[in-house]
Amino acid sequence: MTHRLVETLTRFTPLGVRFWDVGTARPVRAGLRVTAWPEGAAGAGTVGFATTSGVYALQDLPGLRDVEWGDAPASGPGVVPLQRRYVVAVEDPEGRFVPTAFVIDLPREELGIYPPPVAGSLGDEAVPGYYLFSAASRTVPPGVAVVRAQLEDALTGAPAAHAVLAVEVDGDTWYGLADATGAVSAVFPVPAFHHTLTGSYPEGGTPLYEYAWPLTVRVRYAPGAVETPPEAGVPLLRSLFDQPEALLYGVAPGSLAPEPPDAALAASLVYGRDTTLRSEGRSSLLVEPAVSFP
Repeated sequence: MTHRLVETLTRFTPLGVRFWDVGTARPVRAGLRVTAWPEGAAGAGTVGFATTSGVYALQDLPGLRDVEWGDAPASGPGVVPLQRRYVVAVEDPEGRFVPTAFVIDLPREELGIYPPPVAGSLGDEAVPGYYLFSAASRTVPPGVAVVRAQLEDALTGAPAAHAVLAVEVDGDTWYGLADATGAVSAVFPVPAFHHTLTGSYPEGGTPLYEYAWPLTVRVRYAPGAVETPPEAGVPLLRSLFDQPEALLYGVAPGSLAPEPPDAALAASLVYGRDTTLRSEGRSSLLVEPAVSFP
């Protein structure tokens, strides 16, 4: 019995996204809920699915049927497909990451996985993926450092929701995103050791359990700069990082020895321990929002 090929169907996937865990420097291949819809549209949206390679694919997006099924070219010389803006929300039912969203015009002019290669970078290498930031409640794996805080708006007493915590250590800067309650954790690989370590004291060197790195802490916070698409309910990641730097209170106002706020605070990270940031006299870190933003 012979078989004859009657028809071949080719389907184009308009968007595939690779996700990256900033804290552990690893791809996130499963467990996410990725939903997309046309900007301004109401409805449940289109839910993506994880492929065998760990990339989340989005198909059946409204307005792109002709592109998906080949009735209209997706790309090629001289082809300028009609684009439409979509909102993509990323949530984690397992509670590992802070939910965020981004907007993208589809179909994209370039083929391949999103995010695309960064033009002008060394070898035009692709960025690892769309960055995901650890939730404050996440149980982190061994081998990473954690800096935590409960951020509070110094002017209103409300949680400093969606602020960005920046931790500078050993020449690198790591970030954490506050959730709607102001809880935040910056998770990052343990920095390099620069001195001799010993298993016990006083044999010489620094005992491992006493080794510490100096930190410089800053916070980006301006509530009016945060953009949240009404149909998404979670903020656009870009708008979070567009927030200008706020002022931080090392000592809470009203203390016996008050200090003026500053744009940066000094802290330390001790090996094997979480660092919790607080304003002296409070259980939270007081943040005075920036008064102006783009």
